[in-house]
Amino acid sequence: MNQRIRASAAAAVACLLLSGGPLGAQIDPNDPYGRGAQRGIQELNTSGQVGTVTLLRRDDDAFVSIAMRGVPAGKVESAGIVRLQDCTADAAHAVPAYALADLRDGRSATLVKAPVAKLISGNYSVVLRSKEKPDHLFACGHLFH
Repeated sequence: MNQRIRASAAAAVACLLLSGGPLGAQIDPNDPYGRGAQRGIQELNTSGQVGTVTLLRRDDDAFVSIAMRGVPAGKVESAGIVRLQDCTADAAHAVPAYALADLRDGRSATLVKAPVAKLISGNYSVVLRSKEKPDHLFACGHLFH
């Protein structure tokens, strides 16, 4: 019986080692655990809105997910990625380089046609603004590596 257990254990280990090859080849060296890049989003104009933006690699694109707290119930806000190196007053007038799905109930999810590495290069920020008054910002988060 000991020989059967040893043979079964050896077969199981061999299967695990062999099956890990293709999976290991797909791991991003900058994100070895597949967690993506997560950055904070800070409130602007005393909105009380704070949260996170998570960027996950999807082939050559980026899946961008936003989760916010402090957004009034039923409120819909515009979201976008702008070409700015920080969250200054210039963000109010910046045109989105990448439009994101509207923020509804504090959540937004969008597949962006740009690699994660480009978005977290330090040249972009996520901006949440009023749909009614686009110059009024609620929150901003700088994307950096």
